[in-house]
Amino acid sequence: MSRSPTCAFLALLFFVRLSSLEAATVHVAAGGDLQTALNAAQPGDTILLQEGAEFVGTFVLPFKTGNQWITLRTAAPDTVLPPTGSRIRPSHAPLLARLRSPTAFDAALRTAPGAHHWRIAYLEFGGSFEGNGDIVQIGDGSSAQNSLALVPHDIVLSHLYIHGDPLWGQKRGIALNAASVTIRAATRG
Repeated sequence: MSRSPTCAFLALLFFVRLSSLEAATVHVAAGGDLQTALNAAQPGDTILLQEGAEFVGTFVLPFKTGNQWITLRTAAPDTVLPPTGSRIRPSHAPLLARLRSPTAFDAALRTAPGAHHWRIAYLEFGGSFEGNGDIVQIGDGSSAQNSLALVPHDIVLSHLYIHGDPLWGQKRGIALNAASVTIRAATRG
């Protein structure tokens, strides 16, 4: 008789373990904690940012184990966004979530040492304070990257609208100190 409850428990444990391996879709609304969502993301997950919402901060793509992609993108449906092979345009900005740094020298989005397998798509990045620094920083070339294992790699930046301040301009839109980075269908403003 004790065999049946044991089998049921093992089946339940297997089911819970199997379901935890499935990719999650996490929605971050305006005013939500984007960094917490980035930190909690697991390989295979998608983080959807509310379209039209602005996220102000210096966000870091953390290192994760595994080689499945984690996607960070706007929640706008693909049917209203430019398809693969088409450029994002300033006219798409109302459909995009926007990331912006509140400081003069910190990027709005950067990578932790060794971060990899991140796909960033369909987002707007506004200029930093008085156009200083980088808007997006993939790797930093510092002593934090003193071995190949610490160099960020396998990063895809797709369909991003990156622009400086209309008055001040911008020092740099994307700084790359990484390996295997793809930038596609991006528009500079």
